[in-house]
Amino acid sequence: MVSMHSEAPLISSAFSIEGKDFDPDECTKAIGIQPNEIGRIGEKLRPDSLGTLKISFWSISFIKEATYDLDEGLVKVLETMWPKREKILEYLRVGSFDNAAFSSTVNIYVDRPLYRIRPEVLRRFAFFGVEYIFDVHDYSE
Repeated sequence: MVSMHSEAPLISSAFSIEGKDFDPDECTKAIGIQPNEIGRIGEKLRPDSLGTLKISFWSISFIKEATYDLDEGLVKVLETMWPKREKILEYLRVGSFDNAAFSSTVNIYVDRPLYRIRPEVLRRFAFFGVEYIFDVHDYSE
């Protein structure tokens, strides 16, 4: 773990399911995992949000963790999901949604992370058969 005085990047890692006709409560019930965050179409994500959501979503996420290792947060996401992997896979086969994906977002302020995903993590990703989204925001000078 990185200290609070570190110049490490902030990395968010997630698994999300989303759709216009998607019901996050139905997803939670079917999968048996309480998500970190849900959003419903037409509602505000947060009270201070200017607009409303155009899509509903369900997400297991670890947000803006100071770390130098891209793999670290993805492992946490997979550890949360793995005990219910068969239920998740079944939901991905028959559920009503538009998209499901793993994702990483890297916010760089000073230092860059190690851009690696270990083979055992890739194998677990492949089990679910969904896409992986990678985004980098470089705020360094």
